[in-house]
Amino acid sequence: MNKINSFSRKLSVIIGFVIIVAGIALGVFLIKNPKQKAPVTSNNDFEIPVVKTKTVELAAITPSHETTGKVNARNQVEVYADATGTLLASDNPFKKGVIVQKGDTLIQLDKREKELLIKSSKEDFYSLLVSLLPTIKSDYPESFQQWKDYVDNFSNTKSIATLPKPKSEQEKYFLAAKKVRNLYLSIKSSEANLEKYTILAPFNGVITKGELNPGTLIRAGQMLGELMELGKFEIQADIPLAEASIIHAGAPITITSDAFQQQLKANITRIGKIVDQNTQTIQFYTNINNRSVLKNGMFVNITVQLPQIENAFLINRKYLTEDGQLLQVRDSTLHLISCTVKGYDGNQVIVTQVPYGIEVVNQLLPGASEGMQVKILNK
Repeated sequence: MNKINSFSRKLSVIIGFVIIVAGIALGVFLIKNPKQKAPVTSNNDFEIPVVKTKTVELAAITPSHETTGKVNARNQVEVYADATGTLLASDNPFKKGVIVQKGDTLIQLDKREKELLIKSSKEDFYSLLVSLLPTIKSDYPESFQQWKDYVDNFSNTKSIATLPKPKSEQEKYFLAAKKVRNLYLSIKSSEANLEKYTILAPFNGVITKGELNPGTLIRAGQMLGELMELGKFEIQADIPLAEASIIHAGAPITITSDAFQQQLKANITRIGKIVDQNTQTIQFYTNINNRSVLKNGMFVNITVQLPQIENAFLINRKYLTEDGQLLQVRDSTLHLISCTVKGYDGNQVIVTQVPYGIEVVNQLLPGASEGMQVKILNK
């Protein structure tokens, strides 16, 4: 056992000695072979970027803006009943798709009972006037003839005529005491209500909603359907806020669609004043009459012809700096050139106040700055 312990101690000493020697050798190696530093790139090794340029040529440019618009009927009304009655048959059934002309009867309710009540009221009124004639003749002789003519021409089948005007205050008080004007106004009101039993088409149109059959009981206030005017439309479209300031009412537009072959010409009718917060656009509207190809609710392509811009230059809007400047190349050096943005044409920007004949960068150039060295492609 003692021999084994003695051997273990000797082995531990030997291993420790080997580790110490190895550590010393490694230290000497690191001292003689220090870590190499990374090479420093010299400014002379910087590669000068090669850029494409475009020569500024000024011209009169007529920009355009393309957008999509929705076609809406200019006149589309809901039809409501103002009276209660039974629907009668007519030449134009009130059903979806039926085309009507201005003045055609849309709705005709049975008004016979109402007409009889009005005739009865007129007969009572006529009897009252006849009974008053002797008194008028004796007390107000200057007015007798006009009242007699009124009674002689009175008809219970025609609209009640306007009452003669009293020629004195006494006559006025007399007629008021007999409630002549009250009865007259009551009959006029009944005649006005009688007109509500008939609804006429206010324009040439088509019924877009409704399904009524003769014999149906119609109640006052009931919605009966919708009527849309034929051939008269309003197109609503948007234009970016940046371009809204240069369009105006009357500006020409061209309307196209995959649904028809022809190009339609129109003019902007009005321009909205409210900016859409989400799209930063303003709406404009165009009135157009067309019964051949336009349909309510369809979408169309719109090209707005904007005012001509003199002494202008076109360049891709991406090639302007964040500050809206151009990059001029002069003597292989970049120079920032201020310009005025006048509008847009697709993905290109229209600028003015740019010197004629200079070379400007015609590509994206990340990190571009004043004084940067560049080479022009193919030069």
